[in-house]
Amino acid sequence: PYSSAYFVRKPLSVVKAPVKEALGLTTGTMGLIDSAFLLTYALGQFVMPSVGDKIGAKAVIVVGGVVSFACCLAFGYISVPYILMGLWALNGLAQAASYPLHVKLLNPWFSSKERGTAMGIWATSQQVGATLATVATAFLLGKVGWRLSISLPATFALCTAALVAAMQLDPPWLQTTTYKQEALTSTKKRADIEPASKNVSFMEILAIPRLKMLMLSYFFVKIVRYCLLFWLPFYLSQEYKMSVAVAGYMSCIYDLGGVLGGLACGIIGDKYFEGKRTVLGALSCALLTFAIGGYQTACSMGMLTNAIVMGLIGFLVAGPDAMLGSTAVSDCCEQAGYGQEVLGTAAGVVNGMGSLGAVLQGALTAVIAEKYGWGALFVTLAVLSALSIVTMLASTNPKYLDADTDDDERKSTDEGEVAYA
Repeated sequence: PYSSAYFVRKPLSVVKAPVKEALGLTTGTMGLIDSAFLLTYALGQFVMPSVGDKIGAKAVIVVGGVVSFACCLAFGYISVPYILMGLWALNGLAQAASYPLHVKLLNPWFSSKERGTAMGIWATSQQVGATLATVATAFLLGKVGWRLSISLPATFALCTAALVAAMQLDPPWLQTTTYKQEALTSTKKRADIEPASKNVSFMEILAIPRLKMLMLSYFFVKIVRYCLLFWLPFYLSQEYKMSVAVAGYMSCIYDLGGVLGGLACGIIGDKYFEGKRTVLGALSCALLTFAIGGYQTACSMGMLTNAIVMGLIGFLVAGPDAMLGSTAVSDCCEQAGYGQEVLGTAAGVVNGMGSLGAVLQGALTAVIAEKYGWGALFVTLAVLSALSIVTMLASTNPKYLDADTDDDERKSTDEGEVAYA
């Protein structure tokens, strides 16, 4: 169901050029419409997930899907810029709780050793949804124009909202005492999947060790990911004179690379980085820094090289993005002694901080691209990627790094004793 969220988010990025031309808008105004969505999306994540913790995650997700559908439907029939900004702002607020509440619903189904792979598979719904939404919008754009290209894809979000409303999303052991006891005994699930009876304040959640570093890491990563997600089609059509449809199809490679990146990060994290997944994220961002720095050069070398490097960038940014908003938050809460009772809100504040970065990218991209050129923008993205390396390493629990050192020392000692014998 989460993939449907991109059918109410991505179409506007594909039709930016014809919307700008048809309505006589500036690049800055287009950036402000993006920012209107992202601002309410970001601020809403500090509030809406806690509503889901109190009244139920499913209800908040369903209502959000219906409201987003209505906003997209209206967007396709209105031409006044300020009303368009208002509609897109409401759309952002409706979508604000979707990601953290999906994380909350999925988390109790898996143990800590399974969580990275499971969340990695689930996180591919972002790239799959973005790819399908892009292809659908690009196809519709050539057939029915930009207005219906925004409205029609949103019907998928309405259908999935109805599907979520009809589904039972809680695992059996969270529904009845009998099922819960059987599940805990037979499958050895974590004890922290039991809903806690105590109320944890927002400030107490915010004070969880290393959570602030996760928030800052996601802030940097989201700027990079959303800048490329929203502006790649526009960049390709403006700088390389591709048609809007071709640029839209071309940008799908970025999303497809992200599918593989999210899966790889989840699987590798479970196998080699349990409890310290942020180290893996830092390694990925180190490679991402170099890939972004060389992207413009790759573009000048032809379509094939452009596609390869674009896919690599999508691969490298998707892993940290998926991990920071889900498994890293779960690990952080568990290591501090918390469970399901705080996960929706904790995931919300981390995603909210990340989304504040996504808000800034709209205006940041427009200003830097117009005043200093696209080259300066890619340098900025590379610097932000490098900063995320530092913050992700700072968000890693030293206990797990020390454990690795102790294991290495024990291994060396054992090998030395064997050699001596």
